Amino acid sequence: MLNNNLTYSQVHCESTLHHTVDAMSQKQTMLSLLCNANLYTPTHVGIKDVLIAGNKIAAIYDHGKGKVHIPQQWPVTVVDLQGAILTPGFIDSHAHITGGGGEAGFATQVPPVGISEFTQVGVTTVVGLLGTDDTTRSTENLLSRVYGLREEGLSAYCWTGGYHYPL
Repeated sequence: MLNNNLTYSQVHCESTLHHTVDAMSQKQTMLSLLCNANLYTPTHVGIKDVLIAGNKIAAIYDHGKGKVHIPQQWPVTVVDLQGAILTPGFIDSHAHITGGGGEAGFATQVPPVGISEFTQVGVTTVVGLLGTDDTTRSTENLLSRVYGLREEGLSAYCWTGGYHYPL
């Protein structure tokens, strides 16, 4: 239902009524219209336009056929994906986010995993754990890394506890 106290405009992929950016822009708004996406949900559903409100999918339209009525006062970022594949984010349910190794001593430790190592392969949610090195890494260290990844924009959780190797 439209509110009669607001002025509306139709927003679609060819729209010039709202702010339009290219796919690499860092500008964010509360509403984003992803146009011309080769969409998988996870099955292939074809070329679609996807409206994002905040961090949730608000609507999916057949490309070029759907229009959404949005108050003109609300900025909308329109991004043409030019047929690029758009998939749901992957969940990595077993990641050593504080680093790995260390069983053979301090020199064998692997550094913590950076956020780009997840996002570059489509991971949007990660579950961290300690593993065998519970001597130089701790639950507190793990939890602080989870909070750090969250501050960077990744959905992050953790399994607490670990075990010492060799036994």
